[in-house]
Amino acid sequence: MSTLQELLPVEMVGRVFSAIAGAVSMAGPLGALLGGFLGYMFGSSIVYSLGIWAMLPVSNQWFIDPLLRNIPNPRKMDPVKYGLSRHTALNR
Repeated sequence: MSTLQELLPVEMVGRVFSAIAGAVSMAGPLGALLGGFLGYMFGSSIVYSLGIWAMLPVSNQWFIDPLLRNIPNPRKMDPVKYGLSRHTALNR
């Protein structure tokens, strides 16, 4: 989150964080409902196992990609290198 605050243009920070908060607020109850349903149908050990396997591609991407593996301090990041632009943000 601090990386987003540092790299996003100042006028976009509120919108981006509102969108993230909205997505998290919607995903939590939906995930609980889906997890409860799947746990009822198949058992909790299957649901936990599926969750572990679902995180594996994310972990592998962080392990394999040198750009992600070596993320510096947000104040030292080059926004362009990570696909962002800082042309409208305040210089810090």
